[in-house]
Amino acid sequence: MATRPARREGISCAGVIAFFALLGLTIGACVGVVTAAEGIGTQLGLRESTVLRMTVLDCVDVPSGKSTVTNCEGSGDPGRSGVTSGLWKIDDADAHYGFGTRLNVRCTPGGDCTAVGMGGLAEDLAGLAAALFFASMGLFSFVMVTGNMFFPRRLERIRLRPSRLGRRITLGWFGALGLLFVTAVVLGVLS
Repeated sequence: MATRPARREGISCAGVIAFFALLGLTIGACVGVVTAAEGIGTQLGLRESTVLRMTVLDCVDVPSGKSTVTNCEGSGDPGRSGVTSGLWKIDDADAHYGFGTRLNVRCTPGGDCTAVGMGGLAEDLAGLAAALFFASMGLFSFVMVTGNMFFPRRLERIRLRPSRLGRRITLGWFGALGLLFVTAVVLGVLS
């Protein structure tokens, strides 16, 4: 009868590397959550900027890594919004708009604009769902690696007898993320 080798406990080099890799993943995903939330706020008008009408003058496709990004320029009547009356620009536009296309936009005082519409909202919702998924998986993995390094016996007990409440919370959380992603896909199809 073969005996099982004793399980090593404590801190190892692989554990430290995993610890910092998961910490970086979690922090990066949290930055993605904040960025997506800002985009949703812009789309929904929560950032106190008025909706303006922009007439597209030109759109250019710019290489960005292995893909291309569409940047557009146009003009419009800023009214009392405080936006510059010169050229307005949209970086990373949803589409390559033709000359004379009129868009609803929200702009910064310097003329950097975001097209307002269902496509942008769908993109931001999908980004939020993905970032929340990676943040929660990174946080869960981070806790597991840290627990395995510092509290292996207690973690083993939790693995053997997971609580019913913990399972319900986990299923509810990932169900909500799935619903958020499906909502983003439906909005993207409808736009």
